[in-house]
Amino acid sequence: MALFRFPAGAGVCAFVTLVSLAGCGDQATVLAPTAATIGRDRLAQPAEINPGTEHAGGPTLTLYNSDFRHTAHGGYTLDPATFVELEVVAGEPVEVNWFGRFRGGAKLRSYRWTLDIVDYTDETPRIDEATDLSHWSIPSPTTTSAAVGPFAAGEQHLFYVEVTDTNGYRSLAVVHMTVVAVATEGVRIRH
Repeated sequence: MALFRFPAGAGVCAFVTLVSLAGCGDQATVLAPTAATIGRDRLAQPAEINPGTEHAGGPTLTLYNSDFRHTAHGGYTLDPATFVELEVVAGEPVEVNWFGRFRGGAKLRSYRWTLDIVDYTDETPRIDEATDLSHWSIPSPTTTSAAVGPFAAGEQHLFYVEVTDTNGYRSLAVVHMTVVAVATEGVRIRH
């Protein structure tokens, strides 16, 4: 009869391996197939997203200037209830600044903006970056502000900013500008 000698600890490793393959107690379903289905909400996220992190609705996007500050908490909607309502004074240019915050291990890919675009899905490039404001600007990670106007009293304008992260998620924020002849007691902001 031959005797086999195992190195120290090998017996423990063999035991642990057997237990993990067989399961514990009466948990017969640990290795057995089940009839349960996985719902769409439990499907894996895109491969670029780091496991174990949250990524709900895209990056947050904060728009601001000396008169307002608004943070859109991720996602892409054109619901007027989500627009920032801003009164601007006729004859004065309006500057809007922005920055994004990213989730799920993502980083900034780019920002872009437009004013009074007819179809926000229109990807026609601008003829001139300085004057063709009704098309999306060139996507850039360094474009973090824009100046528009001046406008005439009674006009209304929609200013859009989009941010895209390295996971491919996009968020949109919209400022609805109402041009007034004289500043009222304060800037009217709805958000």
